[in-house]
Amino acid sequence: ASLLLSPIKDLNDLGYGFANAGTGAREFGLDIEEVGAALITTASAYKSQREAGTGLNTLLRVLAAPTEAQATAMKDLGLELFDTQGEFVGLISLQNQLRSSLSGLTEQQRLGSLATAFGATASKYASALAFIDEDTGELAENFQSIATLIEQIQGVDTEIPLEIRTDVAKRRLENLIGIIGAARQDIAIPLAD
Repeated sequence: ASLLLSPIKDLNDLGYGFANAGTGAREFGLDIEEVGAALITTASAYKSQREAGTGLNTLLRVLAAPTEAQATAMKDLGLELFDTQGEFVGLISLQNQLRSSLSGLTEQQRLGSLATAFGATASKYASALAFIDEDTGELAENFQSIATLIEQIQGVDTEIPLEIRTDVAKRRLENLIGIIGAARQDIAIPLAD
């Protein structure tokens, strides 16, 4: 089966993803770049960005208040989610920790470990975050690049009238979506063989 990135249907779809991720992201102090990069990086696991945003929000809620069994499972995986000041280490660190702790496990073992640690909805997001690059290659490597592009979308001079800033941001985001679409095309060709 071809593992294509699901297309980001339009800016509204991505907006719904941000909206659904919002509560958890705010509570964890995540910035728009990190949330956007996470949503775009995990896009292939979901039918829509709305669903991806819900998955991210659910994952963050589980991290904030895990059950005793979930906390034990996270500890067994060796996940260090908060630094010495009690601040969340970030999604990139979580992604790297998940990859490291789950490497060498069979798919069944990985799925079981993730389900125990995060529950059904959040485990799907954790799996997408950790393993999106196994078949698509460069997406995980581009996580930081996507965050940088989203940061550039925000970097429009605030002295420029709002309608022009909005248009520039929209064009930059559409360009980002085009880049992801091109990557999807590149990915589809090798997987179809």
